[in-house]
Amino acid sequence: MKLLLVAEYKSKKFLESNYELIAFADKLKADYVMFGVGDESDLPKCEGKLYLADSEKAGEYNPSLHKKLIAEVMEKEEADFIVLPHTSYGW
Repeated sequence: MKLLLVAEYKSKKFLESNYELIAFADKLKADYVMFGVGDESDLPKCEGKLYLADSEKAGEYNPSLHKKLIAEVMEKEEADFIVLPHTSYGW
């Protein structure tokens, strides 16, 4: 099973909830890739592949563009599921 983890980024920082996504993938013993919109100066630490969209170009909150980018990664990586953090921000 392969998961696409969608990282949260707010106020120029990746949020701690992203590590809960990684722990979830590890608990399932699933392969994963992570997608995030953010800045290279504050990347989440993960063993999987990270797809990063520049927040200056993509914006921190741009649902239509983010949806398109996530769909591209989903197709490229052939992920079985998309996993989002359960928080009140964004998604």
